[in-house]
Amino acid sequence: MIFEGSEKKFELTVRDDVNLLDWPESHYAGLVRAANTQILSKIENRHTKAYLLSESSLFVWRNRLTMITCGTTTLVDAALRAFDFLKPEQVEAFFYQRKNEYFPQLQSTDFINDTKKLNARIKGKGFRLGRPDEHHLFLFHSDQFYNAQHDDKTLEVLMYGLQGKARSVFNTTGLDTKTIRLETGVDQIVPGFQVDDFAFSPIGYSLNAIQDDRFYTIHVTPQDESPYVSFETNLTEQNSSPELIQKTLQSVLAVFQPQSFDIIYFDPQTPDRRSSAALSPAVSDYDLRSEILESLSCGYDIQYSHHSQGNVKRTRAHKFKI
Repeated sequence: MIFEGSEKKFELTVRDDVNLLDWPESHYAGLVRAANTQILSKIENRHTKAYLLSESSLFVWRNRLTMITCGTTTLVDAALRAFDFLKPEQVEAFFYQRKNEYFPQLQSTDFINDTKKLNARIKGKGFRLGRPDEHHLFLFHSDQFYNAQHDDKTLEVLMYGLQGKARSVFNTTGLDTKTIRLETGVDQIVPGFQVDDFAFSPIGYSLNAIQDDRFYTIHVTPQDESPYVSFETNLTEQNSSPELIQKTLQSVLAVFQPQSFDIIYFDPQTPDRRSSAALSPAVSDYDLRSEILESLSCGYDIQYSHHSQGNVKRTRAHKFKI
């Protein structure tokens, strides 16, 4: 069965006088419908609402909204719908990401067309991060400086080709969430969080986890035709040691044992300081294939790096249904 695991993501930050948590549920449902996905469940606390979707996740905080979708969803339409609920001057920062797909011919939109629509609502800049002949990321961001808090950092780990126990567990049909958590430890990558997860039929898995205003989320598409796992978190050194981000990265890789992976790391600038990469590109047992550090005009630095194991993996040709 073909399923596109590679994800699209948008993140919207609004002024302090706007409280997104006060939006009616119909607003969130409207975003989800616009992207052609469905809400499966929700967990929340006084800081965060976390919706588990049939294709990935939606997170809402007082002044920020993050939505991630996979498959053939039309996330750009959800982003445009979000702008309908806001005045232009209320938007402080906006990001739209799109991972290169395994099956781009099945998508109804592409990054160029998406950014044309977005640029008509909010002026921005577009980038490709990574080599065009390998895994890469497309990024559009609003072209206005946003003075973010110093701890406003985001780590994404995008993984390809599960190995070891994770590959066996996630490719076993009919497993429930309790068994998946017990066999893999995905709910203990960062312990102490409230967890909401879902096992898809026949295979596939999603998890949202929140604690106060911190979160992490995992989405697993284990199919051999399009193996993909995403992990994202906003954990920073503010609430733990300076080594937390590196420790979290190592924990994620230990669970999924990917053949290759990308690191995407957002780090805020300040008006008097240009930030620098905080992650070491060297990861044990993996070769660094490419690395990019870009200072964005919106007030963040982004670090993108692609890592892979040096040993050659023999695979079969993929046959398309015509």
